[in-house]
Amino acid sequence: MANPRVPTSLKVLRGNPGKRPLPQNEPQPAATVGAVPPKGMNAVAEEHWRYLAPRLEGMRVLTDADLAALEVLCDLYARWKTATQKGWKLGMLYCPDGYSDDGKPLGALKVNPYIRIAQDAEKSYLRALASFGMTPESRSRVEVAGTDPAETNPFLKLERRRSGE
Repeated sequence: MANPRVPTSLKVLRGNPGKRPLPQNEPQPAATVGAVPPKGMNAVAEEHWRYLAPRLEGMRVLTDADLAALEVLCDLYARWKTATQKGWKLGMLYCPDGYSDDGKPLGALKVNPYIRIAQDAEKSYLRALASFGMTPESRSRVEVAGTDPAETNPFLKLERRRSGE
C-alpha cells in the first residue's frame, strides 16, 4: 500500500523535505475553538471528545473540517474501550457449544469475538490519532509555526537558563 498523502500544512511545518513544489491554492479551514460533541454520540465517545478536543485546539491542529474525523476517532475509542471491557469480563476464550455442569467446555474453545473487535478498533484508533499528531512518533514530525520551543519544553527552557540565553 502506498504511503498516505501528507497535507501541505505538514510539509511546510516539516520544511518541505521532498523539495517538490507545494500547491498554491489549497483550502485553509478555520481553526475550531470550543468544539461541542455532536448530538447522539455514545456516552464514552462524548467523554473522549471532551478530553481530546481541547487538547487538539491547544495544539492548533483542530479545524472545522476535522470535526467529522474527530467524531470517528472518539467512536473508535468508545468501541475499543467497550469491547476491551467485555472481553476481560467474559474471558479471552469461550465455548460456543456451552459448558457442562462441572464447567468443562462441551466443544472447541474459540477466541472471544470482543477481543477481535477491540484489536481492530485499537489499530484504527491509533492510525486516526496519528493523523491528528496525537502520538509521540507523529508529533515528533510536526512543528507548529510561531511558537518558541522553550515555552512548552521545560528541558529546553532549563538548558537556555544554564547557557545564559
